[in-house]
Amino acid sequence: MSKNFINNNIIIPIRAAIQGTIVREIKECIKFSIMIDSTQDVSVMDQLAICVRYISYGVVQERLLSLVVCIDSSGIGFLTC
Repeated sequence: MSKNFINNNIIIPIRAAIQGTIVREIKECIKFSIMIDSTQDVSVMDQLAICVRYISYGVVQERLLSLVVCIDSSGIGFLTC
């Protein structure tokens, strides 16, 4: 199987299902927070991590929503990532 086949037919649908579940849980809770942080990976490329924290059924949940390649790690640059 090719990299594109695995990405398009396995990874992307699983990611969408997980993100959909997280979004549904966030909509059901009263309060939540969003955390954004950037760091360099092994290839010295800045990646922006977008996380959310919320309470679901009395349990605090902290979930990674997405990793985004970020060219500019300034405050204004985060808006364009």
